[in-house]
Amino acid sequence: MEKIVLDEKNLIGVGCHKKCYRHPLDSQKCVEIIYNKEGLKDISRELRYRHYMTEHPNFDYSMLPGYYGETETNLGKGYVYELIAQPDGSPCPTFRDYFQNTELLKKEEELLIKLMWQLKQDMLKNEIITMNITEENIAVQTTTNGKRIRLLSDLGSSFFLPTDYWFRNVRLNRIKRHWEKMCNKFIELFPSPEVKEFTEKIR
Repeated sequence: MEKIVLDEKNLIGVGCHKKCYRHPLDSQKCVEIIYNKEGLKDISRELRYRHYMTEHPNFDYSMLPGYYGETETNLGKGYVYELIAQPDGSPCPTFRDYFQNTELLKKEEELLIKLMWQLKQDMLKNEIITMNITEENIAVQTTTNGKRIRLLSDLGSSFFLPTDYWFRNVRLNRIKRHWEKMCNKFIELFPSPEVKEFTEKIR
């Protein structure tokens, strides 16, 4: 397999444990590079969940980024994902962007509430397992059919013995707890009347 060459012009963003680059040969994909031990734990957890997903093909996982496997790069092993972006290739706004711009939040509030209620129902229906749900992890993507929500990261179970993989009631209870925790965190991190009002409408 030919080694993919990544450089700074391809860099999209830097997280606590990984860097994300645009795939230089495919504009619909990105490549993530792990750069510390915690990142290795994260990818191990996520790949375990990706394997779990293949064993449950009847669920709809389209809210999650597609995963296309590993590749060799000049920066080491890379993990290839669907690039979640707008039609013009620009980054999708996340809920952090909306909460930091309350004027935009109020303008699109009705649609965003509808999208969040749909996300909650989809997560419960398809029993999506996540570490948590954060404002940075929820992207609003524009498509030919309108806007939709995509969950960007933090997939899989945080437990050494992942009982949520084994028992449906554990999965559903975990989703509900994560949702409530998410709402509380929104208000804590963004203490504005607009964010509080919005959050109370999606509990």
